Amino acid sequence: IAEQSEIALAQGALSGTLYIDHDYNPSFLAAFTRQYGGRPGIGVANGHDAVAIIDYALQQAGEIDHNQLNKYIRVKDFSGALGTFSFMEDEHNTFSIKATMRRID
Repeated sequence: IAEQSEIALAQGALSGTLYIDHDYNPSFLAAFTRQYGGRPGIGVANGHDAVAIIDYALQQAGEIDHNQLNKYIRVKDFSGALGTFSFMEDEHNTFSIKATMRRID
């Protein structure tokens, strides 16, 4: 919702709406902006992080086998587009995601 073009298209209908704006990893934001010319939406960053974690697990496993993939998808302090993630075997999963609440005027 942070895209100014979407706000303009709403013609005032979003005035007063609160939304979460994410502080993206600076290197991810720079690469995305260079490639696509604007800020990514939250779904884009989530998708990027999900694929990056699966890619990491596949590299560690060395083969495409769901048992090996499940073993190596357990990561600690994985630095992604939105923040830092840990997926641990004991199911103690943590996310450190910086975000700011904003209001559309």
